[in-house]
Amino acid sequence: MSEVPEERCAVFLHPTLGLGGAERLILQASAALRKAGWSTVMLTSEYDPARAFPVSDREDIRVVPSLVPPAIGGRFKAWCAYLRMRTAVGRLRTLEPPELVVVDLIPHVVPLIKRLLPGVPVLVYCHFPDQLMAPAGRAWYRWYRQAFDGFERRGFEAADAILTNSHFTRKNLLATYPSLKGSTVDVVWPGVASPQLSDPPCVEGRDAVLALSRIHPAKNLELALEVLSSAHIPQDARLIIAGGWDPGDRSCRNEKKRLMELAHTLGVGGRVDWKLNPSDAEMETLWQRSRVLIYPPLEEHFGLVPLEAMARGVPVVAVNAGGPKEIVLDGITGCLREPGAAAMGAAVGRLWSDDRFWASCSLASRDRVAESFDLARFEQRFQDVASWLAHSGPRTRGTS
Repeated sequence: MSEVPEERCAVFLHPTLGLGGAERLILQASAALRKAGWSTVMLTSEYDPARAFPVSDREDIRVVPSLVPPAIGGRFKAWCAYLRMRTAVGRLRTLEPPELVVVDLIPHVVPLIKRLLPGVPVLVYCHFPDQLMAPAGRAWYRWYRQAFDGFERRGFEAADAILTNSHFTRKNLLATYPSLKGSTVDVVWPGVASPQLSDPPCVEGRDAVLALSRIHPAKNLELALEVLSSAHIPQDARLIIAGGWDPGDRSCRNEKKRLMELAHTLGVGGRVDWKLNPSDAEMETLWQRSRVLIYPPLEEHFGLVPLEAMARGVPVVAVNAGGPKEIVLDGITGCLREPGAAAMGAAVGRLWSDDRFWASCSLASRDRVAESFDLARFEQRFQDVASWLAHSGPRTRGTS
C-alpha cells in the first residue's frame, strides 16, 4: 500500500451522490486514498443519505447548493449539471488547498479548477465521453451540444492525468478527442471485494435469473423479459429485476411501468419479482437465489454488476459489446452473445440445464475476479496514481 503523509488531502467533485455505478466507484476511490493515509472531501450538488450507498456515511460530504435546477422543463440537463458543478468548484476557495482534485463525470470544470488552484494537480476518472452518450438530434440540438462538447474537450486537455474504467472507454475517448493522444491516459479497472464462499459451488436452490441495474431506459431490461419468455427457459424459472429506482425521477417511473406492461404482454408477468433499492443484506439473499446473471445493457462502458456476480460464483450472460468483453470470458466464466432473445436465451438455458457447465463457469468466475478485478488491486492502482500526481505536481500546460 502506498505510504503518504497524513496531512495530504484529496477533494472529489461529483454531481449527485446517488445509487449508480459512477457513485459507487467514486466512493471506492475516496476510500482507497483514506486507507493510504489521505483525508478526503466530497463536494457534490445533491446528496440524500436515504438514496445513497451506505458507505457514503463514512465520507466527509459537503453539499453545495445551487440556484440552477437539475433540469429546465425536463431539458438542458447537461448544461444544468455543468453549471451546478461550477458552483461546487467555487467551494474550493473556502478549503485548505488540497494535494489533489479528482473529477469524474463532468471534466468540463477542470479549466476552472486550474484557474482557482494552479498549483494543484487534477485527475479525471472518465467513465465515458459525455459527447458519445448524448442522443442524436436535429440541427438546433447539434448546435446546442457543440459548445458543451467543446467544454468537455478542453476539460480533458487541461487534466494532469486521465484514468478510464476500461480499454473500451479509453479507445473511444482517444477517438473522440485525438488531441489527447499525447496525454497521460491509463486504464484502471474497477474492482469488487470477494466474499468468503463454500467450495465447490452449489447450484441447488438457485431458482432465478437475476437482472441487476438501475431501472432506467438505457439499461435495456426489456431484453431480460424477452429472454424469460423464450423457449430455452424453464417455465418454473423466475426473473428477478433488482436495482436502484428513484420514484422522483420521471424516467424511472415511466420505465418501470413500461417494463411491467411488457412483461404482461409477453405472458411472464407472474414470473417476475421486483426488488427496488435492495439493501446489502437483501442483495446477498438474491445472489444466493440466482443461477445466472443476465446483463443486457448495450455498449456498457465497464460493468460492476457482472463483477459482483462473478465474485459470488454466479455466471454471467452479457451482450457481446463494450466493457463486459473485458470481464466475461465466453464459455469460461459465462457467455457473451449478440443482443437478441434467441441467442441470449440459449446461453441462459445451457447454464440452467447443464450443471457441470454451470459449476465450471462458477469456479472460473471467482478465479477471474480474484486474479484481475479484486478491490485491493483497484485501490493499489488508484493510490499509486494519486501519490505520483501529488509528488510530481501539475503539468506546465493545460491550465487555460
